[in-house]
Amino acid sequence: MSNPLFSIINPAIREDRYEITHQSASWLSKVPFEIVFVGHNPPKKAMPANFKYIETNVKPSQCLEIAARNATGDYLIVTGDDLTFSKHYLTRMATYVKRLEDRKVFITSRYSLGGVIHDDYFAYDMNVPTSPIIGCGIVVKRDLWHEIGGVDRRFVSCFSDTDIQMRLYEEGYSIFITPDCIVDELIPVDMRTLFRKSGRSERKFLNSLWVNDKGFISKKRLSPVESFSDDNILSVNQSNAVAKGKLGKFKW
Repeated sequence: MSNPLFSIINPAIREDRYEITHQSASWLSKVPFEIVFVGHNPPKKAMPANFKYIETNVKPSQCLEIAARNATGDYLIVTGDDLTFSKHYLTRMATYVKRLEDRKVFITSRYSLGGVIHDDYFAYDMNVPTSPIIGCGIVVKRDLWHEIGGVDRRFVSCFSDTDIQMRLYEEGYSIFITPDCIVDELIPVDMRTLFRKSGRSERKFLNSLWVNDKGFISKKRLSPVESFSDDNILSVNQSNAVAKGKLGKFKW
């Protein structure tokens, strides 16, 4: 059997959302795909054969790298367990990756928060420098993800995918924002989100990798990537596991 074209990957703990995410990806799609979610809250009922859940208690950024290492698709799509896909998403995305596969381009979906479409991440703290246009629901060749070193193990839960995209910029890749492939995120009704738990310190760490001492975003990463080791990757947090946000410190 040939590999699926897409592997949808992410840390995942919202068990009530897994089926909805899968159904939205499957909507009117004939494109082969799989979902690889990793976290500490496995589904409570049987899921389709192309849904894989890997159970572990390690930090979210490590879960993301575990998902990438266990994916079999030609392309990785980084999303979240609280995101749904627009109609015909995978069918349309397959057209884009085929058209752009010979160019030095990576793709991002359009991002909708509560029905309002954004083309970039918003800053956690408006007093710190903002990134160039950085997308959500990025689509990257699986081999390329591993070639550039995957997730930096010093991230805890936020912005590791932003760092991946900045490293692609560094390697000379351009970003293509799809006009009609949209990932939609619910507006959190709970203040206890990962972003509020760890966004502030994670953003500072991201800036330390890319913002130089003059306050400009560097075209070259300011420190080498520290990749995860395969040793105990499912059971032991590697590098940082504590982050700080509006709710104070949070430890995995």
